[in-house]
Amino acid sequence: MKFILKINGTESKKTEYIGWTPVKCTLTIDSFDGAFPLLVKIRTGHIDGEGRISLYESNSTSATAVDEISHNFQNEAEFNFFVAGKYPHASIAIKDTSILVTSEIKVIEDLEKKIMVRVRKNAEDMEPKEIEKFLAAFVKLNNLPSRNSYIGQGFTAKPSKLLHEIILMHTYDAMREIHGRTSFHPWHRAFLSHLERELQEVDGTVTVPYWRFDQPAPKLFTDIFIGQTPANSSSPGPVKPTFKTTNPLYTYQTVWGDLTRGYQNQDPANEKSRSIADQSTLLQDRIVENVYGILGDNVSSTEFKGWAFLEETRSHNRSHGVFTGLVADIGKDPVDPLFFMLHGNVDRLWALWQRKYKRINATESQTYPYQGAYNGLRGGQFRFPNNDDIGNFALDTLWPWDLDHEATRPGRRWNFQHPIGSGSVPQINLTFPDSPVGVAPGTSPTVESTVDYQGRLDNGNSWGFDYDHIPYFDHDVVYYEDESMEDINQHNAVFFDYNRPIEERLKAAKKAFMRNSEEYDLALEILKNENENLRIRLESLDHINDAEEQFLDVAIELIANDSVDFELRSQLIHSVYMAKRSNKHYPSRQPIFFDILRGLITNENEQLRSVAIEVLSANEDNIVQEFLVTELQKEESAFLTKENAIAFLTQTLKPEHSKLFMKIFAESDNDDVKSSALRGLANDPNSAEFLKKVLLDKTISFKLREASALAFHHMDHVSMNNLAAEIIAKPENGTGIKIFTSNQPNPDEVDFKSGLLNMLAFTAEVSQIKQGSELKSTLEELIDPKTTNKINFISTVESFNKSTVDDSGQTDIEKLARKLLDKLKEENDD
Repeated sequence: MKFILKINGTESKKTEYIGWTPVKCTLTIDSFDGAFPLLVKIRTGHIDGEGRISLYESNSTSATAVDEISHNFQNEAEFNFFVAGKYPHASIAIKDTSILVTSEIKVIEDLEKKIMVRVRKNAEDMEPKEIEKFLAAFVKLNNLPSRNSYIGQGFTAKPSKLLHEIILMHTYDAMREIHGRTSFHPWHRAFLSHLERELQEVDGTVTVPYWRFDQPAPKLFTDIFIGQTPANSSSPGPVKPTFKTTNPLYTYQTVWGDLTRGYQNQDPANEKSRSIADQSTLLQDRIVENVYGILGDNVSSTEFKGWAFLEETRSHNRSHGVFTGLVADIGKDPVDPLFFMLHGNVDRLWALWQRKYKRINATESQTYPYQGAYNGLRGGQFRFPNNDDIGNFALDTLWPWDLDHEATRPGRRWNFQHPIGSGSVPQINLTFPDSPVGVAPGTSPTVESTVDYQGRLDNGNSWGFDYDHIPYFDHDVVYYEDESMEDINQHNAVFFDYNRPIEERLKAAKKAFMRNSEEYDLALEILKNENENLRIRLESLDHINDAEEQFLDVAIELIANDSVDFELRSQLIHSVYMAKRSNKHYPSRQPIFFDILRGLITNENEQLRSVAIEVLSANEDNIVQEFLVTELQKEESAFLTKENAIAFLTQTLKPEHSKLFMKIFAESDNDDVKSSALRGLANDPNSAEFLKKVLLDKTISFKLREASALAFHHMDHVSMNNLAAEIIAKPENGTGIKIFTSNQPNPDEVDFKSGLLNMLAFTAEVSQIKQGSELKSTLEELIDPKTTNKINFISTVESFNKSTVDDSGQTDIEKLARKLLDKLKEENDD
């Protein structure tokens, strides 16, 4: 006889992850016929960890935890109970708690079912192990094949990788399907869960953490997490975050080239952007004024229609606007893992609002205003989807999991007037991934199904996720941070007072907050006033209503005016570009906006022309692409470096660009230029043999070999991992530690070999590595403290960068070697 314990109806180890929401457990005894009394006790246990669980006899939100549950299996052969995480004791990346089942009569072996309390956490509270697991799982999605085939015609892009499949749900073509509508939050809740469930197929301990963008995040914006993000003004070209070689993102490249991200005004590591509404502001009971002209009558923030509008426009949109780069570019932003962490916070804010105002019954209009199902005209007619279209009503299925044919939805193609050009949504008829711990929403989520995500009303029919500080049970206390706001009338008044000293007004601007159309208009007047102080005008951009038609017209006029300071014009370009998330007038203004930007690509000011090129390049503008190609072919450009020209072209790589990059690589004598050319080939499969040849050429620099390795890895990670294992296992002859050519290696060689180890540690399957024993030997020598010349090696590596050697005395490359050795051992043991 033996105990059989099923969680959510299965014995699968994939169900051993729970949150605050109770899950059903079913206990039976195999081969027991009930011939005698058999009393069984169920308890909980834990090891040295943070996680704790509790037992419940029901999943009612008013249920009380019990320390022990007993059942006599002679009376009933099947016993049901519930288990939930003990709020707020979440686990840290391991199964550190368990369900214990014992019998008084020792005719059956005791059962221990290990459990992890897995919840979505604030990124600032995560441990290094959790950070690494999340990033490694995200990178692995960039190497797995897509789950669906795309045999139809007319797609602008067909994803070949699983991460691309997810990313391309959020395209330019789908922008109005999923933004600027009341279904914005439901759609993104489903999108976030889709990504998270795929991550959990890679690593069951992973959830998507959230970035609280209304607070500083010093732990998040580092080279060991989401990347040390520089100021956008630090470079005239695309700005890139930097990563340590031990970070899984060190080898990550996107479908649009290198990951780019720079902060615009305030460094999010040290301060939150003043334009972003605080959590306390979003959770207040207030009237949301219809300053954007799309709400209808003013509504209360305790109703979803008012709250969702306030959050999307004053919180979500503006958090994207903190940055330049891919995360700021709607249609490309999900390539940056920060996108999902940003939306983790957006969804958490919705969940927090739901808890505070008890908005979990989707049939109530205050919980969701558009009841019923869409029953109007479908297909065959172009229009931007809006609140009156399919996908915005409670009973509608959400695109692209609708399991309908494309023709049954409103046309999503841009019309002929749209500067981006025509296109087609690349995702049709996707099946929503299932979850062993979440029953909802099934294969095709509806708007309504996203609302009660914990199944508080629906008898435990949950989505299988929880947030660290949002419990399930009524008796658990939630801290909303919604105490009365500081009176901002005085701050606004000082900011608007032209007679006050500049420094006083600047100080007031940091706490000012626009609440009505009159105050928005005053901020716009400051921007327009050419006699106003430049710093005050720049501050006004944080407080302007960027969805107002007048803002676009004023901003575009100022951008076109050569007498306006270049810094203000640069900031305005970013503000206008970001306004497309919420401004319904943006499409009609984009042609003139782009015409002005085209005139700035040869401007004498480096910052101004760089931001103009960046926006045009991101939108695949033909004129700027021709300009970049022309400048690349010159011996020396007066307007931008070859590295930056290559980086801009890589965002929309074309076959002719690849040929040009190869030509530049062959002709240039500058390693920075040659390295950029190699990295620019990462999305061109026809360049595979060329990259492989460069990688294996021992006569060229390690810097170029690393660039070719990173590009080839993005293209074919399996082949590259085998080459990496071969290079590490059978290194060039040299002196000192076997992995290096010298006992005093140069920084480029250390980076190259570290990058190879990173690939193997985070993206390789041991079964695919052919040099197992030789690789192990090289790794063991690297970490052996008695290795000849080890002292010289450590001191040399430390001289490159003092942070390379941590408090334990380990270099980053040693950490990677240990990690890979552990991986080889674990998988061989399995």
